[in-house]
Amino acid sequence: VDFCLIDTAHVNPGEIFDTLMILPFLEDNAVIVFHDTSLHTSYSLQKRYSLGERAITNNLLMSSITGRKILQGNFEGEYFSNIGGIKINKNTKENIFEIFNLLMIRWDYLPTEKQEQEIVSWFEKHYPACYIDYLKKIFLYQKTIIANDTCHTIKTGIKNTLKKGGLGGIYLHFKNAAARRKSSP
Repeated sequence: VDFCLIDTAHVNPGEIFDTLMILPFLEDNAVIVFHDTSLHTSYSLQKRYSLGERAITNNLLMSSITGRKILQGNFEGEYFSNIGGIKINKNTKENIFEIFNLLMIRWDYLPTEKQEQEIVSWFEKHYPACYIDYLKKIFLYQKTIIANDTCHTIKTGIKNTLKKGGLGGIYLHFKNAAARRKSSP
């Protein structure tokens, strides 16, 4: 593959996984283009995007991936270019830790257990064992963070209650979440 456009979730771990999944197939001089590289800045200034300041993933990738950066020249009144590319080289694949390490930054969502197994299985075919061990630790870490996040628990409870159409479910959701936290190591 010599050209790749990545424009998906805009929050962690979305495009980080996408980048790591395509990287083994990219030629040494391939170009990866990321859209919404400054989406978080528009929210900070204008409060107009629902993902808000969490939409940092593509900006982090632009900073972390080794290669020649390709930036849009005319920002048309915007503070920062919202699209950018990287022409990778042989050093890109040698500096893979920088991309894996981004997975430690708090995730906005968790893949399902099945998706996690598929991701780990796929990565085992394309990356050394040290990165697979690191990835498994990251999954465990992210699950622990989200499980202990009161804000995430509240959001989940409200969403579940609204889906069920009643307020009684909120109490049960929080009671169950509190019990899970108490029984966690």
